[in-house]
Amino acid sequence: AYSNHDYHGAIVEYLRCLGMSNDQQVRDKLIKSLHLARAAEFGKSDPAPDYVALLVKSMNLKQQAFGKKSLQVSGASYILSKAYEFTNNFESAESMLKSKKSFSANEYPERCTVAFALADVYAKEGKCDQAVAKYHAGQEYEKKKGYGSKQAEYGIWARIANAYISAGRYAEAKSAIERADEE
Repeated sequence: AYSNHDYHGAIVEYLRCLGMSNDQQVRDKLIKSLHLARAAEFGKSDPAPDYVALLVKSMNLKQQAFGKKSLQVSGASYILSKAYEFTNNFESAESMLKSKKSFSANEYPERCTVAFALADVYAKEGKCDQAVAKYHAGQEYEKKKGYGSKQAEYGIWARIANAYISAGRYAEAKSAIERADEE
């Protein structure tokens, strides 16, 4: 698929290969395919790099105005991490989200939100086991926070199922889908 410039097909195949074997060379090919698929779709008209640059400027201004540990900076860095994920800059997204793991329960974004966001990055990168572990960690943070079923983040089991499906692990996906129906 990759050699035929079918980058979307290559993405599917690389994700499934990573579901069978956690191989960094395959992950590198996956990320390259994600970048090439994005470039094929958007070309020079891709607005995301300009948006990311504006988010970086905004975060820097907030750091100057409010300090590096302010809630405004925390929120801005979370939004920037999601923009990095959207543009397939997973290394930057991971770095920003991992730096948030020491947040107390009262800060924004909350630990569960950060865990779910990092899990989404892992899932897109083809790190199925890490993604599922981080989804479960987010669920545990929610339990510790004391969320009832009406306040907990909805759709986590569906996201877990999607990570398993992308990895070609259908039995585990089926189990997660059954749990998603309970949400």
